[in-house]
Amino acid sequence: MAAKTADQLSGLKLDGATDKLTTKQNGTNGTTADASDLDSDEGDEDDAADAGAANTAGTGDKKKKKKKKKPKKKKAGGAKVQSDPPRVPVSQLFPNNAYPVGQEVEYQDGQQYRTTSEEKRHLDRMRNDFLAEYREGAEIHRQTRAWAQKNIKPGMTLTEIAEGIENCTRALTGHQGLEEGDNLIAGVGFPTGLSINHCAAHYTPNTTSKPWVLGEKDVLKVDFGVHVNQRIVDR
Repeated sequence: MAAKTADQLSGLKLDGATDKLTTKQNGTNGTTADASDLDSDEGDEDDAADAGAANTAGTGDKKKKKKKKKPKKKKAGGAKVQSDPPRVPVSQLFPNNAYPVGQEVEYQDGQQYRTTSEEKRHLDRMRNDFLAEYREGAEIHRQTRAWAQKNIKPGMTLTEIAEGIENCTRALTGHQGLEEGDNLIAGVGFPTGLSINHCAAHYTPNTTSKPWVLGEKDVLKVDFGVHVNQRIVDR
């Protein structure tokens, strides 16, 4: 009986020790798992911090790489479109004196040598400036005539019509004629002729004459000229 009791007690002690050992081992495993979890969390935080730093650095690089836009330079050469009424000098519309050539007519009756002779052609090229002046005057005359055809209407006085045409001419040549000698460079070729009905030509209104109003059934003949360096273009 006594021996049996002793065996039971020793078995209980061994079971207790085994339980303690098992609990201890379990506790150790739990501690190890918790530590690994902490290490993993810290690693994730470190990775996130590194990624954030990389993104910040990348943004900084992008900001550094961005260049300031340079303001666009305005192209020289003046206006490219005519105003209404015409007030922009044609020299600004056609830089380098590149005016429209217009219609060219071949020489007739023994004058063909002017285009076939190399010497004559060379001399003409040396004096090409006078053609540029004529073409400038022709373009001024064309634009002024287009304005006159569009704006002359019944009810206007002849003085108003003449002033409108001559103001266009002065503006397009760029010479108002207010300074001494300025009107000799370019401007109005001759006084504007406005002839109604029985007046065939060469009637010019002046400030002392009685106002003459254009009627709906009147026939008006307009004659005005433009000169550039005293080379007159008339139509």
